[in-house]
Amino acid sequence: MHIDGIALLLLTCFNLISMLSYVFVFLGGGLGCVSRFFLSSVASWPVSVGSFPIKTFFVNLLGSLLIGFFAGLFSHVDVRPEVRNMLVAGFCGGFTTFSTFSREAYDLLAAGEALMAVAYALLSLFLGVLLVFAGYAAGARLMA
Repeated sequence: MHIDGIALLLLTCFNLISMLSYVFVFLGGGLGCVSRFFLSSVASWPVSVGSFPIKTFFVNLLGSLLIGFFAGLFSHVDVRPEVRNMLVAGFCGGFTTFSTFSREAYDLLAAGEALMAVAYALLSLFLGVLLVFAGYAAGARLMA
């Protein structure tokens, strides 16, 4: 085989491996979206408590805990990048929903509930980061 043929073969293999990463993220994202939809539609709690959007709040906090857990776990376990991307970028990215959070904060502001909007935004941010830390510690401890 000529050197150009080998280079082309290697480039083709690299492109297939690269494409495989996108497929894994796509699959993880689909699973995350379906999981969020399932949890939101099956859960018996209300969409909001008063005007506070509890379902989005809960899903985003659970996603923060999960992404922290995966980060802690993967800091001690060597996994293929495709699997890591599938779970972190794909599943957690599809499961959580920043756009819905933003729209709900906007809706609260538009309804004249500025205090609730600020509380929603600050609690989401503070508790989300706190749960990433907790998830990381749990994932790292699991493998220690």
